[in-house]
Amino acid sequence: MSPVAMTMLEEDELLSKMRFHLVPKQMTEEAFWRNYFYRVSLIKQSAQISLLAAQRPQTPETQDHPDPDQHKEEDVVPDWEKELHEELQVYELVAGAENHNDRWDKELEDMLREDL
Repeated sequence: MSPVAMTMLEEDELLSKMRFHLVPKQMTEEAFWRNYFYRVSLIKQSAQISLLAAQRPQTPETQDHPDPDQHKEEDVVPDWEKELHEELQVYELVAGAENHNDRWDKELEDMLREDL
């Protein structure tokens, strides 16, 4: 096991418990860490894109004269999110991913929302 993985287990009790329940009953050690670091990379990528989008300056035209045809912000999926979704379609799911943990998915979604 890599030093980074060992440190993550020491720092995150929930991760340690999840690993205990999944490895080796539902997936291998390697598959667990591959899934984990893949998801971490997606979160980091999403956070970087969100930061870049927030830092993008608005032009005076868009500030003073909003587009009347523009929908509410929560109704529109940003272009960067569509692009990210399209890029992620090329990745294959790691074996054992069908046995995912809904609590883990919810926690990841909550972490992403906190960053916005």
